[in-house]
Amino acid sequence: MRTYYRPPKKAGKYAALCFILLAAATAAAILGFEIQKSVLYVLSSALVFLSVQVFTVYILPSYEYGLDGGVLSVYRVIGKHRRCVYDLDLDFASSVMVCKDAKAFMKEKGKPKRRFYCLCGSSKRKSAVLFYETDTSFALYFAPDDAFFKAVKDQIRQARSEPFESSLT
Repeated sequence: MRTYYRPPKKAGKYAALCFILLAAATAAAILGFEIQKSVLYVLSSALVFLSVQVFTVYILPSYEYGLDGGVLSVYRVIGKHRRCVYDLDLDFASSVMVCKDAKAFMKEKGKPKRRFYCLCGSSKRKSAVLFYETDTSFALYFAPDDAFFKAVKDQIRQARSEPFESSLT
């Protein structure tokens, strides 16, 4: 069964941050022209580059989650371009939980080596965390709705309950 979910983009605070950074860059450039200090030009260009970075990372892309046959796929969507970022087999996932419960889980089991965030501007506190165990443990923070979260949780529970069948019999 295929299940897709695309969380609503919440990029208002990042758009405000871009505006503030560009305003500060403009002010630094004007002040650098008036005072004749090249340091302010460098500051202005650094603020412009930081604003572009915030725009390209937090405002421009959105994420789409797909669940098909025990494989969780995360796609980054920029305009009409759709690119698969993660393709995770849920047979190797240890658990999925809300972020509040994940803090206690990490204290108990230890922090994962890597963390990946695919939140579409949603708050980290309101996200879900998928813990994945392979040669390197990692946590995927994503922002599903209740139905998609339940589907992922059921798929992990089903993978955990089925006995491992070897193909080399």
